[in-house]
Amino acid sequence: MAIKMISTLTASACLLFASTSFAADSMQHFSQAATHSAQATTNTVSGGAKLASGAAAVPFKAIAVVGEASARIAEPLWNSATGQKSGSLEVSDESVTAGPAPALAVAAR
Repeated sequence: MAIKMISTLTASACLLFASTSFAADSMQHFSQAATHSAQATTNTVSGGAKLASGAAAVPFKAIAVVGEASARIAEPLWNSATGQKSGSLEVSDESVTAGPAPALAVAAR
């Protein structure tokens, strides 16, 4: 019984004198921990939203690239089909032949 009482008195004395040193700034540390936890949660949610946005944007970016390429290919073809001028190709009324004139070629036979 005496050992139990000595142990109790020793523990009480230690807690009495040590309480100020162990509990110093505990509320400040708790407040900082809560702030850091809230910031971590905000960063996690923000990162998740950015990841989802990026994943959703990839197909749209691919469609835009394909659409741009298709438009660049289709424009000259459309201009050619509709008769619009599309570049530096000019059509002339003059004919140029590399051989003799058709009348001479027929007469030579």
